[in-house]
This record gives sequence, C-alpha cells and structure tokens, in this order.
Amino acid sequence: MTYHNDSERSSLDAATSARLRMLAGRPVDTRRLDRRLQEAMRQQRAKPQPVLFLAQWWRPMASLAAAVMIMAVVGWWVLGGGSAVAVASPEAMARIQYDMTHGMTPAMKVTTLAQANAMLARQASDAKAMPADLPGQVQSCCLHQVAGARLSCVLMEHEGQLISVAVADGAKLRAPQGPTVKRHGTTFTLQSAHGINMVMARKEGRWLCVMGAAKMDDLLDVASGIKF
Repeated sequence: MTYHNDSERSSLDAATSARLRMLAGRPVDTRRLDRRLQEAMRQQRAKPQPVLFLAQWWRPMASLAAAVMIMAVVGWWVLGGGSAVAVASPEAMARIQYDMTHGMTPAMKVTTLAQANAMLARQASDAKAMPADLPGQVQSCCLHQVAGARLSCVLMEHEGQLISVAVADGAKLRAPQGPTVKRHGTTFTLQSAHGINMVMARKEGRWLCVMGAAKMDDLLDVASGIKF
C-alpha cells in the first residue's frame, strides 16, 4: 500500500493498534477447538494399527507348523505307533458271562481244550489259544469283541459253578482300575458287575479274565493256577 503522507500513515497505525488492543481484551472460547481435537484423537486411536511384517509372516507359518504336526500325529496313529490299549469294562464282561450261561451267544459245544482251540482257530486266525489245562469240565467256546479286541472264551463247570475264562492279546486289552491282589507273583485286578465277579491279569503277554457267580477267592484260585 502507498501512503501519500506521514499523517495518513500515522492515522492507519493508530487505528490498527486500537483494533489489536480491542481484540486482545476480548475473551476467546477454545472449547469448540478442544472438542474437535479430542474427536480427531479418538478417531486416530480407533483406526487399526499397522501390523509389523514379522507378525504378518509368523501367523501363516505358525498355522502351517500346526497343520504339519497334526498330520504327523495322525500318521503315527494310522501306522500303529499310537494304538492305545483298550479297557475291558466289567459291564461288558458280565454281559458275556450272562450270554454264555444262558445260551444267548453262538457258542460251539466242546468237551476238551484241544477241541476248543481248534474251533477258535478256525473261526479267526488271530484268536488266542486257551491255556493248556483248566481245573474244570469244558462245555463250550466262542469268540467275542470287547472294545475292539478279540476274546477267546470257554465256559466250564468248576465245583458246581459255571465259570468263564477269557483270553485276549495283552497288547490290545487291559483291566480297568480297581483293587488288586497278588498271587504267585501275578497281580490280579478284582471287579464285579451285575452279580458277576471277575479277576483280571496280564500273564505272559496275554490278558486273562476268569469270571462267574462264584466267590472271588475261588476265581482267584483258578486264575492263579492258569499257565500259558
């Protein structure tokens, strides 16, 4: 701007100074500005934060590692490395005893253990043979399945009681948890279900169960004398 004289310039300076003094004395409301700043900060915090490259790389790698581990475990089980030993439940064994003594199972009539073993072998190549001698009169034999394991069973009469002897692969079947008794170096697990007593043990790679309505001590005497 061009001033024509000093008087005009002085008047403008005086007016400007007066205007500035008036503005300086007027209160300024900054609340609206503060609200706008707070809102901008909240919006900024709500935005998703950038993910580091390492985290982006690690997540798919961790998922891949987990998948590989699962496949390895499944493969191990399929190949038999993780095959679990099944548990022979007392209820299932009591049912077998009931069916055998009441003619409710397709049993084969036999009178000797040799006949029983021959018939069991013809029924299934993986059927376990019965022990060489049992203290009783053999009446019948049959095969059963318990928890996926095959059982060779014979029914015999011992001292006026019908007793069943079941044999399976000791690597596929085991006794459940229960009270134990040791006889002649073998630990027997004692179980009862539905009025049927049973003693179970693992002997020479076989799983053995002797069961019936007889007293537990009588069953223990039979089981402890069995040899394969």
